[in-house]
Amino acid sequence: MRWAEIGAREIIDIYNGARLGRLDRADMAIEPETGRIEELIVGTPGPLGGFGRSTEVRIPWSAVQQVGPQIVLVELTDPAGRSD
Repeated sequence: MRWAEIGAREIIDIYNGARLGRLDRADMAIEPETGRIEELIVGTPGPLGGFGRSTEVRIPWSAVQQVGPQIVLVELTDPAGRSD
């Protein structure tokens, strides 16, 4: 599967059902020596519908459980992995 085929899939945390953002708006941290994706970095909208301070969620690639036709399911059992 190519990145362009992934499109606007919503990222959902199966731990609490939270919508974390869209995959096509996420950044990736890549290990330079191996080229492997280490984590997805998603900015969630601020409290005013996209305005104001947003929260950055770092999703380890190992937390990705399923990539479906419309959503990506991740399991973030440790809220400490989320930073403000």
